[in-house]
Amino acid sequence: MAAPARSEIPNRFNVLATVENFITTDVTVGKIPLSTTSDLWRVGMKFFVKLLDSSGRFEISEGNSVVASGRIYESKNMTFQECLPEYHSDVQSISGKEIYEQLKRLGYEYGPSFQSILEVNSEGTSGIVEWKEKWIPFLDALLLFFGLNKIEDQLLLPTGISLFKIDPNALKSALHSDDISDKKEQTAFEGLPVVYNKETRICRSVGVEIADMTTVPVPSRQKNESPILEECKFFPYDSVQDMSQDSSQKISKYFRACNLVMDEIGKTLRKDVKKYQFIVERIHANDLEEFSEEEIAENNQLLKSLKLELDASNISESMKNDTFTTYLQLIGTDILNNALANEDTIRILLDIIFENTFRRLSVIEICNVFPVISTIVSEIVDIYNYKPFKRSILLAHESVQVNDEVLKKHKIEVLSGDKLSYMMKDQEESKQDIAISSFMCGSLYELKELLHTLTSVIRKSGFIILFFKEKLNHGELFLSSLCGREFQTQTQPTLEKALRDENLLILSKISDSLGCSVYLLRFPCLSEPQKILLTEDNDYEWVQKIKQELFEKYSGTIWLVSEKTRMSGIVGMVKCLLKEPGGERIR
Repeated sequence: MAAPARSEIPNRFNVLATVENFITTDVTVGKIPLSTTSDLWRVGMKFFVKLLDSSGRFEISEGNSVVASGRIYESKNMTFQECLPEYHSDVQSISGKEIYEQLKRLGYEYGPSFQSILEVNSEGTSGIVEWKEKWIPFLDALLLFFGLNKIEDQLLLPTGISLFKIDPNALKSALHSDDISDKKEQTAFEGLPVVYNKETRICRSVGVEIADMTTVPVPSRQKNESPILEECKFFPYDSVQDMSQDSSQKISKYFRACNLVMDEIGKTLRKDVKKYQFIVERIHANDLEEFSEEEIAENNQLLKSLKLELDASNISESMKNDTFTTYLQLIGTDILNNALANEDTIRILLDIIFENTFRRLSVIEICNVFPVISTIVSEIVDIYNYKPFKRSILLAHESVQVNDEVLKKHKIEVLSGDKLSYMMKDQEESKQDIAISSFMCGSLYELKELLHTLTSVIRKSGFIILFFKEKLNHGELFLSSLCGREFQTQTQPTLEKALRDENLLILSKISDSLGCSVYLLRFPCLSEPQKILLTEDNDYEWVQKIKQELFEKYSGTIWLVSEKTRMSGIVGMVKCLLKEPGGERIR
């Protein structure tokens, strides 16, 4: 006879427990390898039993698969290796209800007919099993004792049993004997004692002995229900970028040059400037000489402003205001405020964008006195073989210097600012996929206006790349103290609140040590209806369902689910579907 593997007994096998099969012949079954196929116990199975009378060899098969095999023979004057078991309950004993609840938490459900264990000791080596006038639930409960002492770690699936002895007459006699009645009164259980010997690996009960059951660990099987998407919580990619060696050396040299100028101003004005200076290893006397007037005019606006203060220490307050205003207008062009406008940073953001879109994109940049990012983006697209942009637009402030040849090379259109208001009113299909801009200084109203503009020119599935200054560096704090004016920077919490007001999510944030960050933003995506399709029916009806969902233009995200096997090929199929029209909604 054969009992279902203990880790393969869901409720649908209650039918096995209804079979009246009280045996009257003593039998011994030996060397029984069991199948560990995960799909063994499914609905609608038929088992075939082959028995050779001469040798006692038997095979139980399902289709072309052998489920169990071994040798069975009649035993006369059967003897058992272990003594008749006894069980004594104590305060540390565990109820059968707790055992089956723990099994259920691990994903394995035993229906009422198979919940035969009434109580076990704390070590899981002895207990009481209820006799329900049915052999299969009784024997299945005995098999559990081979794994009860390991239940906290993982469940075990039987793969073989060395010896299986059954003496139904001994069991029948014991059930009607006075001794068993006395034991019932002593234990307060209407059941039979079971003992598992960990040394000999033998499980012994009244009339039954099972020897040396081998097992393998199996993953927990959750209840087979239709999957429900309860929550999808996104955690943004937040990092601090380390500068390259070349950039680090350049920044350090710039720090030292600014410190030298601050030292000179401090001596002239008899002012302590130590608290404003940048932290550097050492200062060389020739650091300032290495910055020519031309270099200072291009991307060293802070150094230029400090030198103006040094060259004219006794200038009027109005001249100081002019110096401050000039720097404020060109603050985004300073090397300390655009250090993140480099290939490494932008490529991280583009990787995220292109991994979540599967068509040619259009990009618009609203450049507010900041290095042109569109040219860097286009170069990265060419170098790393991303899909070329469908259209690239640049709306730049008149003071922004652009290289016409580079723009022409990358097919970047330059439009005047008055076109922006028309683009904000475009239909959804005509809007852009990526918007790029920056915000260095300004009021909260100006920040909100910029965010509103950016959200108005992109699609609902679009992305925003925003360069943002969160705090002042040491040199800017010194310049502010000299001129008696304050920079109007917005903090990170202020920006995050403004983003929530515009219904924008932070996908990624990359910061530097100079007080600047670059954000990748987009609208929430899960507001669209979610569809879940199981891909395991053999009739392949789910293929037609996928086709139908892809044809629906606004059907939302489609989740493909495969549960029964790890070799379904679902990952490769999704990669192919992503390249099909509408495939970007497949997950």
